[in-house]
Amino acid sequence: MAGPVRAACERVALSALVAFAIFAALFCGLRALLGVDQPFMVVVGNSMYPTLKDGDLIVVRGVDPSTLAVGDIVVYRSPNDPRTMIVHRIVEVVSREPPAFRTKGDNRAKPDSWLVTGDMIVGQVVAVLPYLGIVPRILQPILRPPANYLAIGLVILAILAWEVFREATQLEQVQTG
Repeated sequence: MAGPVRAACERVALSALVAFAIFAALFCGLRALLGVDQPFMVVVGNSMYPTLKDGDLIVVRGVDPSTLAVGDIVVYRSPNDPRTMIVHRIVEVVSREPPAFRTKGDNRAKPDSWLVTGDMIVGQVVAVLPYLGIVPRILQPILRPPANYLAIGLVILAILAWEVFREATQLEQVQTG
């Protein structure tokens, strides 16, 4: 039994190493390609409902604020707390130079009470992955990005490892039985 189980464990260890390398390359590559430190963000709240829902995972691309237009969905730093990110739609271009915008959540009756300036813009939403942000949100109290995304990958890898181990054990039983 040691032979198949050991081989299965070696395959899982190799798979884990390859998965980690792929994850690191993809994450670093996406950061460089999209021009933002955090290319993935989780939607919290329903201010953009029905376009974006609580728990959606969004992909954010860095953007020159002067190229933004009415209708674009942007991520920007809150004027009250720069650590807090807000995802809203541009409803008015107030100024091109310097860039300034009026924004509004799709689920809000009125626009935000502040102007969003170019230096507050983090990026533009380019893709939405419905509900995939739920897992990182659950992990958030203990893991911050990108570690929480790596943890998701490790859970998937653990499930695969269990399947390989089970298959190796069954194969051994057939061979000895």
